[in-house]
Amino acid sequence: MELKVNREVITVCEELYSGVQEQSTELDYILPDYFPEIFRIIQARMEPRIESYAISDGVLTYELCVEICVLYCAQDSPAVHCVRQKLCYTRTVELGRQCEGIAAELIPKPDYVNCRAVNQRRIDLRGAVSVRIRATCGSQQEVIGDIFGLHAQTRKEPVTYTARRLHGVRTFTLSEVAELGEAKPAALQILRTDVQLLGGDARIIAGKLAAKGDAVVRLLYSCEGGMESMQFTLPYSQIVDLEGIDDAFSCTVRPELAGCEITPAAKNDGEARSIQCELRIRLVCTAVKTAVTELVTDVFSTLHPCSYTAAPVRLSGCGAPVSDSGAERCTLVSKEGEIRRVYDVWCTPRNMGARVLPESGSIEVSGMLACSVLAQSDSTAPVMLEQEFPFTRVLPAPEDCTAAQVQVQIPACSYTLTGSDTVVLQPELRILADTQVLRSMPLLTEVHIDQEERIAPKDNCALLLYYGTAGEAVWDIAKKYSTSIQAIVEENDLTQERLTENGMLLIPLVDRR
Repeated sequence: MELKVNREVITVCEELYSGVQEQSTELDYILPDYFPEIFRIIQARMEPRIESYAISDGVLTYELCVEICVLYCAQDSPAVHCVRQKLCYTRTVELGRQCEGIAAELIPKPDYVNCRAVNQRRIDLRGAVSVRIRATCGSQQEVIGDIFGLHAQTRKEPVTYTARRLHGVRTFTLSEVAELGEAKPAALQILRTDVQLLGGDARIIAGKLAAKGDAVVRLLYSCEGGMESMQFTLPYSQIVDLEGIDDAFSCTVRPELAGCEITPAAKNDGEARSIQCELRIRLVCTAVKTAVTELVTDVFSTLHPCSYTAAPVRLSGCGAPVSDSGAERCTLVSKEGEIRRVYDVWCTPRNMGARVLPESGSIEVSGMLACSVLAQSDSTAPVMLEQEFPFTRVLPAPEDCTAAQVQVQIPACSYTLTGSDTVVLQPELRILADTQVLRSMPLLTEVHIDQEERIAPKDNCALLLYYGTAGEAVWDIAKKYSTSIQAIVEENDLTQERLTENGMLLIPLVDRR
């Protein structure tokens, strides 16, 4: 009798890199002559974006651009002015090796920013941003699917794994001219922009991936007599080529903002009554096909000594997406007296993360909501109210979910003046969680049964008495005494793989003489 081993090749998830890169930002800026002198800095903020990235020869190269925006006011004037500068950096990450189908995720965020006026025409800014980077790929792993011969006993488990993963990135430009309308004054300068990319429908059509969504653009601009805000929505629809995709794949599309240029557009009379908007949007598309098979996790022979090699294999699969929405309530109080008028309010999610709570079958999403209110005080001077509020939301987790990547969007933010110095913000939150089933299990890669040698008989008997305990695996008992599972099951009329109660068992032994 010969030993026969059936082998299978499965795709496993391999993490090439996971870490954070930091980038310091410094700006020494002198105001142009046509800007008024600085009396007071109202706010300084940084908006980092990944403009592009590429992977070649095991090296990830990306372009990080940080847009700096400083709001200030001049002396004896309620007008708000904006200084905008863009700093770009090229960074690299060593992934260790090159493989096909690498998927990279880069998430930038501002860490801190400090800004001061050196004099009335000079600004000194220091800050830092960080980029969380994760790169994965699918690698081939040969494992054992079944073993025959030499009285081999195998324990097999059903395994769900990613049979094929397709990854594609498409970057496109979305351009639009938005009219202000007769009711709104002409724009002088853009003070603040906020773009929310809301993913919509993603479906497979004729071997291609069709992705739809909306870009919600909110902005604040200066005008004669003060400031005005406006909002408009730009829909987009794109076709992404993913070679080999069909209806057996499940797809996810993550939209990312790669660039944003929003400027007032002047007409022949010199008045800017429209807004020129140009967005660079990057669609990160992933399509996954899963498969189920049975693989050997343990083996022994009832007659011969047996040895094997097992390798921990990291299996991954996509769980069902989870979404939730609702409003939060955040209260800000002015320390500069009465609020006469609110120009604009906004809220930004920061440091959002998710953890799976297996004991309750839920996903806990937590982070901070950074709320800002640009208002006019009783002295007619512009003031900025800023405060961060802790945020926690619990979502139901799909079955077998082990990890989740969360995205929190704020498509709208309303406010209410509840007192002379109090503003209550009500940001509308949209939570999207892509769940994953990550499982690391030992799978057999090699097995050796020495057919020239036999296992020594135990006490030269054919039957043993064994006291089993509830929850004990029948497999472990059979392996301990080098006998077959089927013999123990039939001798004791067992119906389950584990003992349901304590009790005496009859263990038939193999005749090894």
